[in-house]
Amino acid sequence: RDFRPAFTMLGQLRMILHREVFWFGCSATLDDEAERLVLSGAGFRTVGEHMYQTQIIRTSINRPDVAISIQPLARRKVSSFEALCFLLDTSVNSDSAATPENIPKAVVFVDGRTAVRRAAAYLQGVLLAKTSGCANPSRQYSQDAASGSYCVTTVVEIFTAHVSKYDQDDRYAEFKKTGSAIRIMVATTSLGMGVNVPDIERVVVWGFPISGDPSDHWQRLGRGGRGPG
Repeated sequence: RDFRPAFTMLGQLRMILHREVFWFGCSATLDDEAERLVLSGAGFRTVGEHMYQTQIIRTSINRPDVAISIQPLARRKVSSFEALCFLLDTSVNSDSAATPENIPKAVVFVDGRTAVRRAAAYLQGVLLAKTSGCANPSRQYSQDAASGSYCVTTVVEIFTAHVSKYDQDDRYAEFKKTGSAIRIMVATTSLGMGVNVPDIERVVVWGFPISGDPSDHWQRLGRGGRGPG
């Protein structure tokens, strides 16, 4: 009812179609209450085993290729974002030269656009520090947009509802590319529902969602593990 209201109009479409037409609905996350709403409002007939009745099929949601790790934040370091440094472990090679292409693609969800900017700025600063000792200036991270994939504001980008629609579309299009120059997207929940980037390897939820709703937590975690394998 509150989730994508247009879905409730599916019942009208079902009435138009011949009853021989199969009506199939699929969802990865459907609790009992949502299931009742779908069955009553999306064109499904009475549940049963007979012809022209609805059969409900439930399968395991176990994903052995996906793991969830919960890490405590030190009381005095909650606002420092130091705990995010593990995302940059492969950002340089043994010669302290920048290797942005080796950073696993990640989304970091942080509540509040100010905190998003601070988290992104912290990670960008860490990148700059990591290559400060590199002997080859052309292989150092930089704040200069002309440095392309070595520009820290490209490697670590932000996505919030206050980013212009044009920039949102541009950043999402780039992030969705297999070899995207954007390796880490620090975002609010505006980069949540409906986002389908198949090669996101890591999703970080910084703290518990401000709404306090566990479903928000799962919605954010669901941005990862979407590709085959």
